[in-house]
Amino acid sequence: RRDTLEAGAVAACADRLRRDGPDPAGLSTPTAAEDALAVADALGAGAINLYALSYGTHVGLEVIRRAGPRLRSVVLDGVFPPDVNAREEQAALAHRAFRRLFEDCAANRRCRAAFPDLETRVAERLRRLERAPAKLPAGALTAPMVVDAVLAAMADGEPVTELPEQLDAVARGRYEGLLPWLRPSWTGDPDAAEGLALSVECRETVNAADPARVAAGLARWAPFVPADDPGPRLCAGWPAGDPDPAERLPVASPVPVLLLSGAYDPVTPPEWGERAAATLPRGRHVVFRSAGHGVTLLDACAAGMAVRFIERPDTPPPACASATRAPLFVTR
Repeated sequence: RRDTLEAGAVAACADRLRRDGPDPAGLSTPTAAEDALAVADALGAGAINLYALSYGTHVGLEVIRRAGPRLRSVVLDGVFPPDVNAREEQAALAHRAFRRLFEDCAANRRCRAAFPDLETRVAERLRRLERAPAKLPAGALTAPMVVDAVLAAMADGEPVTELPEQLDAVARGRYEGLLPWLRPSWTGDPDAAEGLALSVECRETVNAADPARVAAGLARWAPFVPADDPGPRLCAGWPAGDPDPAERLPVASPVPVLLLSGAYDPVTPPEWGERAAATLPRGRHVVFRSAGHGVTLLDACAAGMAVRFIERPDTPPPACASATRAPLFVTR
């Protein structure tokens, strides 16, 4: 019943876009980059200062590829480079984020004493949930749902210090602390432009992903893997375009670029920032040790660093003490 309703809603959305425009097959990252430059032209902008966050950095890198010397400065927060496939790396990203948390807790004397053998105990609980989901008032709780909730908390950044305590509770079969982070499917979100998201995701990530690599990642990194997203099911009925292989090439440019990453970001990890910076000779990559996804939204000093860089792109921005500070875990 749910799959039938979902397929009908996807088909109705595609039909409406075909009828009223824009053509869903024409919506893409390059289109967004061209639109951004067209807006700059309409505003009469000469030199451009560009700030981009999360998927916006994917568009921002395409703007860099196309705009050349028009760009005066660029700030990319949570970097999503063109030469990665997020679906293929989804399981590895989740495992990496959990490893960061477990290693940081083990390296902290108080956290280690308060929550001994945390990784082993959480892994055992997740395997139990794989065999028999927990029954909650809102429905069944599966192992991937727990992983997704923890990743959502990491992405938001602020609850990172409380996560060892929450995971200790999970290991003991108590899930109340994760309830605020149990998110619904990404379909049907009233705050999202679903048609645009489907066009871009299907064209550039889902349809381009190698199913064998996706399956191998889920098997390799279990049990710390998220729920498989509905992308393939939805994209099977969505009229997405086909990307040009050149879109997957790294972006090389002499433009001054500040790249910002959160060490706990399970969506756009610091390794992606390093990857993008490798072909940006005037790029400066700063990793914030305790942050999640979108450091300029989470850290006032990071936001100030971005502002200073835009003001003086040829001068290294002042350092932030918070960039190197490990999380102070709650150990009540």
